[in-house]
Amino acid sequence: KRIYECPYVGCTLRTSSLNEYKEHKNAHDEPFIYECKEPNCGKKYNHSTSFYSHKSKNHQPHQSKSQCENCNKSFSRK
Repeated sequence: KRIYECPYVGCTLRTSSLNEYKEHKNAHDEPFIYECKEPNCGKKYNHSTSFYSHKSKNHQPHQSKSQCENCNKSFSRK
């Protein structure tokens, strides 16, 4: 299979899907409309899904649902 690599400097996308490659490459040409306002961050995104994924992974405290009675570690699922 052919591997498509993003030609933009600093971008590491590699994919075997031509559609994914084209969609990704077009995203570089769109203006950034979602900017993270958290202190010392400032990351910018073209798509809301990427922006909200970034926020939930990096800036929202992880809420544990279960705690092990033996070791006191917290887990998101039982």
